[in-house]
Amino acid sequence: GDDGTMYILDAGMNALLSWTADGGLETVTAWPENPVPTAIEIADNGDMYIGFLGAGLAPGAGVVEKWSGGELVATYGGMTAVTDILLVDDTLYAVELFALTEQGPGPGRVVMVTEDGPTPVVEGLLAPFSLAMGPDGALYVSYGTIAFAPGMTGGVVKVEM
Repeated sequence: GDDGTMYILDAGMNALLSWTADGGLETVTAWPENPVPTAIEIADNGDMYIGFLGAGLAPGAGVVEKWSGGELVATYGGMTAVTDILLVDDTLYAVELFALTEQGPGPGRVVMVTEDGPTPVVEGLLAPFSLAMGPDGALYVSYGTIAFAPGMTGGVVKVEM
């Protein structure tokens, strides 16, 4: 945070922790329904966005929560297995590790997150996990992070914006 507070997500404890030199480690909030928090972004105004895999990895259980002034103010849903989020100015992106279909897990994607739901930015990514924006304005997405098949390799794909 702007004040030097370090925020830490504990996916096993389903909690958001904070750490300061003066106060040490403290629990900010914990989620009892086991949603598995995976990613955090802090906006310039101090608002926090937190991404979740979703309880049970069920289709549509992945969400991003928006916190302002210590209060939950919005929940953006309709996603599956959110592993990373990225806030660029006022645009929020999320990585969905995979899609769940009747045939089993399928390719993941990167979406733009809005109040109207997720909008695909790039689809068909094999086990995408992490997201960054380069100095060139492109998104960079790691993929192949879970070995679904022998010999599967990982890498990074560049997505022009």
